Amino acid sequence: MQKKTLRKLGASLIAGALVATGLIAAAPAQAAGKTIGIAYSLGGRDVPGFNQLAYIGVKPLLDKDKSLKLIESQDSPTATDDQRAERLRLMASRGANPIVVVGFTCNSSWQSCKGVPKGSMGHR
Repeated sequence: MQKKTLRKLGASLIAGALVATGLIAAAPAQAAGKTIGIAYSLGGRDVPGFNQLAYIGVKPLLDKDKSLKLIESQDSPTATDDQRAERLRLMASRGANPIVVVGFTCNSSWQSCKGVPKGSMGHR
């Protein structure tokens, strides 16, 4: 029961971030070729909790629209805020919009990340 509730919560959080950036509301022609980025703070998509929920929330969109691409990136335990911010800029330069930033260690780099289009990132 708890796992099902967490999946719904994760899907809701990711859907909210995607609606805010206009990906879900976009017409099918506009959504074609879009790239979603997920920046995990530590561990990657299979770590239970927010990391896993972020991926679970995006997976139905990827299954439904095969033209959507996913870029995933995970943090190093010794990464600095500047390195985290650079990782987000690299994702944006590869066309990721939106970028969902997951984890507490990404908070300061998310706020200080210059050069990423406004409104392209959502932090969970």
